[in-house]
This record gives sequence, C-alpha cells and structure tokens, in this order.
Amino acid sequence: MQLVLKIGFILLLPVLGFAQINADFEASQTTGCGALQVVFIDKSVSPASPIVAWSWDLSGLTSDKQNPGRIFDKPGSYKICLTVTNAAGEKHTTCKDSYINIYQKPEPNFFIDKEKGCVPLGVNFTDLSTSPNGNIVEWTWDIGGSANVLKTTEPGASVSSIYSFAGLYSMSLTIKDDKGCEATISKKDLLTIFAVPDPALKKTFLESCELPWRVKMENLNADPAANYQWDLGNGQMYNGLTPPVAIFNTKGSYDLTLIIKKGECTDTLVLDDYVNTNPKKEIITDKNDYCIGENILFKDGSELGADSVLWVFGDGNTSGNLNPFHNYAQSGCFTVKLYRWRGNCRDTVEKNCVNVLKAPEPQIVIDNQFPNLNLSLG
Repeated sequence: MQLVLKIGFILLLPVLGFAQINADFEASQTTGCGALQVVFIDKSVSPASPIVAWSWDLSGLTSDKQNPGRIFDKPGSYKICLTVTNAAGEKHTTCKDSYINIYQKPEPNFFIDKEKGCVPLGVNFTDLSTSPNGNIVEWTWDIGGSANVLKTTEPGASVSSIYSFAGLYSMSLTIKDDKGCEATISKKDLLTIFAVPDPALKKTFLESCELPWRVKMENLNADPAANYQWDLGNGQMYNGLTPPVAIFNTKGSYDLTLIIKKGECTDTLVLDDYVNTNPKKEIITDKNDYCIGENILFKDGSELGADSVLWVFGDGNTSGNLNPFHNYAQSGCFTVKLYRWRGNCRDTVEKNCVNVLKAPEPQIVIDNQFPNLNLSLG
C-alpha cells in the first residue's frame, strides 16, 4: 500500500507544475518621442483554470481590462505590472521595469546672417539646434532660393542659398536625433528680398535719314516708385521715367546707360552701341563666284530695319522680298542694288560685282599612237 501512494505522488508532480498560472504581456510599441499611445496585450496563461481577472498598473494608472491602452504624454521611463487571477483563485504578477521609454523631442533652431537685401542676395544659415537625448544626425532645410530643400547629415555643415527673386521667404528646419526623434521649426516671412523693376526699353527713330538724328527712348515697364537716371550717350543726362528726345549730331556709336534705384537697391543697365548714326549697310552673299543657273541667296546685312525693300539684280529682274533667291541666265559681272525704305528715309546699298561664270566646255582630243601602222590580211 505504501508503494502505490509514492507512485501516485510522483505522477502528480508534473501535472501541478504544468497547471501553474503565469502573467505576461507585450505592448504595441515601447519607445516614442514626446508622447506615445500604447495598447497592452495580455499574453498570460493558466492551463488548468481560465483567467477571470486582470489588474494592470500602468505607472500610476490602473485598469481591469484584458488589453488596456494608455497615452504617455511626458518623457521618461515607465514600469508596467500585470496581475492575473484564474477561476481557481490563483494569482500571478509580472512587472517590467523601464518597459516604456518616451524621449524628449529635440529643439530645432537656426540663425541667418541677413534678414533683408537686394537680388541677388546670398544668405548663410547657422544651426542652433539641441537634443537632450544625444546627437543630432540629420538636418532638413527648406529655405527656398538656389538651395530650395537641402538635407545634411554632418554636424556644422555649411548651408547657404542665393535669392534671385524679390519677395518674402518663409523657412523651416527639421532635425532628427540618434533616438529617431524629429522636430520642426518654421519661421514665417523671415527673409525680405528687394529688386528694382526690370526695364523694357524701346527706341523710335523720329528722324534718321541725315544728321542730326532724333531718337525717342522709352521704358515700357517704368515704376513710378523707382528713380531712373538716364545717360543717353550723347552728353544728355536725365532723371525721370521717360527722357526727352535724344539728338545725335555726329556720326558714331552711342551707348545707353540707365541706373535704376528703388529702396535700398540699385541696378545699372549698359547697352553698348544702342544708337549708331553710322550704321552698317551691306549686301551679303555666301561666296564670290557662281555658275549660270545657280540659285544665289541675297541677304540684307544692314543694321537698321526696313519697312520695305527693292532688289535690282542688274539683269533686268527685281524682287521685293527681304532676303530673296535669284539666278542668272548669262555669265558676267552684275551690279546689285538694294533700295530700303524706313519711314521717310531711303537708303541705297550696292554690291559692285556678282560674278557669274560660264559653264566649262569640254574638249576631246584623240591621239593616234600608231599613225603609220598598216595591217594586211591574207
């Protein structure tokens, strides 16, 4: 009888060990930055008797749900405990120290060396960001201008941008530290870029057949808020939106200089050879000699435009096209004239000789190498 009892006790030991209740859990996520929403998932087991009660200590908050949730809104490390009870009244508790870790967000900041200026303006950026968690490992600059969006991964990397257009520029910097925490700072209308208005110049030749020439100059994009200083190149100076008619008394080439000032900005425009009272007038062909019947392109190489033209080719033919084609039916040296009308002015341009060559005449010579050779047959 004693032997039977010992065997029964030995067989019961594994069963009791297997029936032990065990509390366990996991979380939807365990680390975050600034704040974190976490769902806790019960993983407890009780093979012999079902679990009927759950008691959670979520670092100061309690819950009796099987799978509770909590928002951790402050940086720090949090201990989580779970106690489970089965239908047999057995209990078990599991605690996990520093199970939830919330890191403080880094603090982005930056400085620019200029807050206003005229185009084109170069601006340098200095990073002033800090992180209580460790090292900052990534910087993303959204600053516009030539740099636009720029990402760097080296501490102290040089960041700059050039601004070529007037306006207000807002900028932002996003940083990430070695814990994966990100933060962004935005600075609205941080940079003001000024620009003078672009001029749209127009010149009209009122009288330009003979000296003196009278030329009207205008700025079609004049800004009343800007100051315009004109140097017409002929000794005339003028401050204002539209200068008086310019008078040119001698032959030559004249440069126009226009200085535009608005606010803190100044721009200078220089147009070389803007008015030329001795303009080039010529007829252009691509070579000197041509063959009979060959098409020749005649170009008006004059600097001043024409309202209408008349070509006289010297062989009795004419054309009113600006750059006509013409061919000659006979050889010879032809004088070509071009008549040009500009308003009330008429110019005459002449090309002395367009040389048209005769077609070569082939000559066939048969040289009998055997003049005294007699052939006899038979």
